Amino acid sequence: MGLYPKGVDELASDVSAALKKVGFAGDVNEWVMTAKGAKCLSNLRNAMGAITNGRGNSEAFMAEVRREAKTVWSAAEKEWEDWTGFNKRIKMSRGTTRMPKGYEKQRNLGSSWQSLIRGTGNIEAEELNSDVIKLGRLLGITTPHNELLWHLADEITEKY
Repeated sequence: MGLYPKGVDELASDVSAALKKVGFAGDVNEWVMTAKGAKCLSNLRNAMGAITNGRGNSEAFMAEVRREAKTVWSAAEKEWEDWTGFNKRIKMSRGTTRMPKGYEKQRNLGSSWQSLIRGTGNIEAEELNSDVIKLGRLLGITTPHNELLWHLADEITEKY
């Protein structure tokens, strides 16, 4: 946690300490918005996990989804943290995510997959992928992979 667009203050430090005291991860980060950018870039894949239930190889398609986002964000002068550094820092802070007892062999397909299985009616594709699409439209940049992923996610969500 930190200040927008950058920085840390006493309140952020106090909240971080309180969260850690009760067992949560919650480090302070002077560059919190670049960390949020890295997390969002990663979360663009959540709809794919929900749609495919983890089957098949979607890496080439997802590389295009991320490339579109980076192109749009670069044009909008939005910054993001390098994924490798972000992931390393997160693992140092909170360790490795483990599945609950009884689900150890189940592959974690992300929060969108979990929401779909629970039937919440929202798997966040609009909040994630359509933000890339809408910003791309404002900047005159096409985002066909994000558009397809968003529309497929909406269709599958309606069926659950």
